Amino acid sequence: MRRPTSRAAPALAALALLAQASAALAAPLGFDVPAGPLEGALQAYAAQTGVDVLFAPQAVAGLRSPGGRAVSEPEEALKRLLRGSGLTARRIGPRAFALTPASAPPPAKAAAPSERRLPAPRPEAGEPLDAVLVQARRREERLIDVPASVAAVSAADLDRLGGDGTLALRQAALGLTAAGQVSVETPTLVIRGQRRATAGDSALSVITYVNEAPLPNNGSILPSFDLSEVQILRGPQGVLFGRNTTGGALLIHTNEPGHGAHVRIATGSYGLREVEAAADLTRAGAPVAVRLAAYGLKRDGVVEKLGVGGDLDDRDQAAVRLSLAWKPDGPLSALLVLDGFRAWETGSAAILSGSYPNPPDVTGGGNGRTPEAAPYFDCGMAGCDIDIALSRQRARGTRATDIDLPPRSDRRNDGATLRLDWRDGGLNVRSVTAYRRSVLDSALDSDGSPLPLNQIVRHIDLGQFTQEVRASGAGQDGAWQAGLFYMSTAPVGVQRTLWASVVTPTNPARVEFQYRRGESLAGFIDATRRLGAGFELEAGLRYTRDVSSACQVRVAAPAADISEAACGEAGRAQSSAPTWTLGLTWRGKQNLTLYAVTRRGYRAGGVNAPNFGPLLEAYQVYAPESLTDVELGLKWAGGAGDWRHRVDAALFRGWSRDIQRALFPAENFDGDGVAANDPPNLIINAGSATISGLELGWRGQWTQRLTLSASATLTQARFTALTVPALLAGLTPTDPGSLRFSYSPPYTARLTADWRLVDHDRLGRWILWGDLFQSGPVRYVERAHDSNGMQKAFAVVGAGLTVQPPRRDDLTLTLAVRNLFDAVYAAGGGAITPAVTATSMIYGEPRTVEVAVRRRF
Repeated sequence: MRRPTSRAAPALAALALLAQASAALAAPLGFDVPAGPLEGALQAYAAQTGVDVLFAPQAVAGLRSPGGRAVSEPEEALKRLLRGSGLTARRIGPRAFALTPASAPPPAKAAAPSERRLPAPRPEAGEPLDAVLVQARRREERLIDVPASVAAVSAADLDRLGGDGTLALRQAALGLTAAGQVSVETPTLVIRGQRRATAGDSALSVITYVNEAPLPNNGSILPSFDLSEVQILRGPQGVLFGRNTTGGALLIHTNEPGHGAHVRIATGSYGLREVEAAADLTRAGAPVAVRLAAYGLKRDGVVEKLGVGGDLDDRDQAAVRLSLAWKPDGPLSALLVLDGFRAWETGSAAILSGSYPNPPDVTGGGNGRTPEAAPYFDCGMAGCDIDIALSRQRARGTRATDIDLPPRSDRRNDGATLRLDWRDGGLNVRSVTAYRRSVLDSALDSDGSPLPLNQIVRHIDLGQFTQEVRASGAGQDGAWQAGLFYMSTAPVGVQRTLWASVVTPTNPARVEFQYRRGESLAGFIDATRRLGAGFELEAGLRYTRDVSSACQVRVAAPAADISEAACGEAGRAQSSAPTWTLGLTWRGKQNLTLYAVTRRGYRAGGVNAPNFGPLLEAYQVYAPESLTDVELGLKWAGGAGDWRHRVDAALFRGWSRDIQRALFPAENFDGDGVAANDPPNLIINAGSATISGLELGWRGQWTQRLTLSASATLTQARFTALTVPALLAGLTPTDPGSLRFSYSPPYTARLTADWRLVDHDRLGRWILWGDLFQSGPVRYVERAHDSNGMQKAFAVVGAGLTVQPPRRDDLTLTLAVRNLFDAVYAAGGGAITPAVTATSMIYGEPRTVEVAVRRRF
């Protein structure tokens, strides 16, 4: 089957494996290839599937393939045959791939004669617009084929946006809001208006998964280095993923062994120093492949500290990741990922932005200005008057602050994930076992003033174990998945929080010891069936049972540590619910997908702490929150002339029930005079809402010169009913029109452009890029008539230049300017509670300049 090669270039001789096939590349195909020499395996694959494979014979010499038997997508099938080879498949035509070493860039020279019969790849595309691969349905598919609203973000895009790691996704993946809630160390993730309660320990509405394992609630930020892909799934995820969610899921996959080596070094504004390096430590084809990646970041604070402690919003982080892949010739393979992250920082800056009282129709407005709290209000002197402090803060702007607590944010996040795969014929079984430990030591002046109005000193240490087993199969008529999921969360050592809120002789600072445990068990099944004429039906069902317990002790500060064993009797809650997916998809034409789907998502119920007295006993536990939606979508890829396009559109409407809301009762609210059973906050089920919206995306490429993209989201969320007991009516508005969805802008838009300015043998390749992100107004407070916690519409612009020297595709130089016009905008809410009176906001980063060098090996 070997074709003649060019005598002028024998080292670049290629082998084209040709077969006749009428199926398009997107159609599932069957193959049965035994383990053996890789060249023979590729020949058998091409003969059986009709997919062309192009490679240099010397590139596969001496390599072996584990083989495989399956019915799957062509890309996935070929990747199975290449496991452990150190080669990667690059799509170059409608039914053709080219193989290159994983670390090698796309060829820049003219093809050898035996290669010219295939369509040449477009250098700027990297991958055709219709070939972006995602795992939104727990199997690898083209983005254009997935009947759901999904955003795929490349690691290069995250590098370009820079900033606060996951917070950069706010711009890269429209529809996702990653914002600080009290601090940016553990941000709140919001999709389609769905977010966690403003206080308390309710379940998340959006879960982050790293290598298929969910992260704990307080450990959702990891450095974004050596990543293979990031995907954002919009809408309720109630069937296929480990934890039920009402908003969506954030999927992060790190590079496995076989992706070559690289080093990236960056420097820039505010003393930025950043280093990233990754390399495979074993040769291609080794039985156990090892990859090591490391990351370090240091940057001075961008907010000047006028009081005690260092400047705020600094960066001092280090991380390491070790990946080991075992891929023998048999059906079993394994991947073990060990990672560790450390941060020693001052933390985010909560900037004093407002005070209460507010308009009289704001429930609880200004209730902190009591005679007992006088020396903090209306004393007329700078050292004891919050209004004078607010005036001074507004005069100095958002890049300097005067606070009285030395800030600290020391974080630790360690994890181990073991993935086992067993493949035999058309049956695949995957086990994902993960353990993660998250530690936070912080000191935060959340009111942002020189007065001790709201200060938090916290030590949290939690461990989380998850286990999932999933079986799947595919055939000519469809595919199926079924599995079980288990999760256990438990405290590790002492859990301690010091609260200093409007401290007076009658209201001392208090130390809270709170210990929470949780378990979740779920079983699921999902199946797709091809109906003919391009139609496909999908149905999935999941049943989840959650159990949680909590005990809490609050004592006057200072206090000796109280262990979990001495915490007392724990309250307990149990909740369970079915969730589902039902969808119909039509793919009657190539690269066109139309779909309609309805889903139900579920957010677990829980238990409030401490154990309440008789008056509040009925609100000790709260029920699950659910969201049922309907989504209509269109995905299309095509072209005309030198233009190629990809279009994504989704229209959705959801109905949310039993919404979990946090309330803040005053001390001795229950009137029994027992401080030990007074809750600092409690979560109740208080109403219903509708969420509607539209998500649009377009990406176009013109020859090799220009790539443009435009995307936008529209979201309208409103409460339709509030069911607040008369006892608690004084703590919250009872009219649905008096509440709003917070942290969710009504619209966002993004425009990007990449223009190849220079492409010359002597000058190299110069690419100029620009990025515009526009957000509608954002409220970081739920009360409709509250004038605090409001951010007007804002825009953030970035620009940069990427240069590759002549004949050096392995070397890239980048100049990036972020927040080009130095826009000032609130990126999150700090303390926005009437009972504290002082309110604060967390602001986005100022204009920064960065210069980076990346070298591939």
